[in-house]
Amino acid sequence: MFKKKYKIYLDKTSSNALKILEGKEDIQIVDNIKNADLLWVRKGYKQIKPGAKQLLNHLKNESFITQKGELTQTLKNYFDKDLNQGLSLSNFYPETYRLYDPAERELFLQKNPAEDNPENLWLLKPDRLSRGRGIKILWDLKELRETLKKSSKPTLTYEGEEHDYIIQRYVKDLLLLNKRKSEIRMYWLIASLNPLLVLMYPEGTVRLTTKKFKLSHLDDPLIHITNLYQQKKFSSIFHRTPPKWDFAKLDNYAHKKLNLAPPGWINDELLPRLQDCIHHVTAAFRERQPNQFTKKGSRFGLFGSDFILDNKLKPWLTEVQKGPGLSFSDPIKAKIIPEMFQEAIDIVLEIKEKRKSGGNLTQIESIKNFQWVYKE
Repeated sequence: MFKKKYKIYLDKTSSNALKILEGKEDIQIVDNIKNADLLWVRKGYKQIKPGAKQLLNHLKNESFITQKGELTQTLKNYFDKDLNQGLSLSNFYPETYRLYDPAERELFLQKNPAEDNPENLWLLKPDRLSRGRGIKILWDLKELRETLKKSSKPTLTYEGEEHDYIIQRYVKDLLLLNKRKSEIRMYWLIASLNPLLVLMYPEGTVRLTTKKFKLSHLDDPLIHITNLYQQKKFSSIFHRTPPKWDFAKLDNYAHKKLNLAPPGWINDELLPRLQDCIHHVTAAFRERQPNQFTKKGSRFGLFGSDFILDNKLKPWLTEVQKGPGLSFSDPIKAKIIPEMFQEAIDIVLEIKEKRKSGGNLTQIESIKNFQWVYKE
């Protein structure tokens, strides 16, 4: 696609990215960071300072959206200032409190009834852990109340380590697929900071739990935790029948089996709603650190966002992942990940080239499937 061959450096842990890129005619994989046009690094990136003409796949302060507590603070700050237009926070992000913040901890304690009941369900999540680790589902809050009242900065223990926690309202009125809880993973790209250019890939993965849903058995991750790490860890049948769907199957199921939507509702209704959610996340991210967006940066970010659909097909954002998993060993991800990742790399490289030549950064020939979310 490009007149020149671009040099890309990948760290040793980026094996899936390497598999995708090493066969591209316009890409040369290099071993020396200094010789690279683009650096794709999973670990140790905080020690890397890209050169003026280099791209790095990490944004400054990206933890403002990729850590659960920081995401909560970022969104609340933005919506408290009433800077949004249209969508309210309570319409796409479940009620969430940072338990390590004194004001939010007290507000959570005040909002809950003195007498616990099973209808008042919450997800207790470690702030910085991923892959569903350490998550607990609670309605009996007695022990948690005691813990929160004992310390000015309470932490909870998971596998011998202390962690800050958030607590998030459990979405109970779920859209069940084959009687199972599910979750959508969407992929999106902050391709430029100045101007702010954000795109979303229109095809995601639908991840199902391996056990049928019921509000009982709250300690069973195979019922309540959709993350594939948990499903693989605790399910003996996972490797025989990976619990994933593509969007075509989800669209057909919601239309024909559940009679909840017309055909094509994903393209016509769901994707615009998801774009709106990601637009607000990005706007909130920029608002929290406006000075970072006034300089021409050489950074970009590829993210994964997880959404749960309720039984009215409304998407609820649960978290944002940096460097979303690029494995593509199962049939569903094999149809999405290589094409998505190649296109994302082509987009940021073309923007890099046009920035140098003074071209129009919003007219990107590399865009084949990605859709604009934010075009400044």
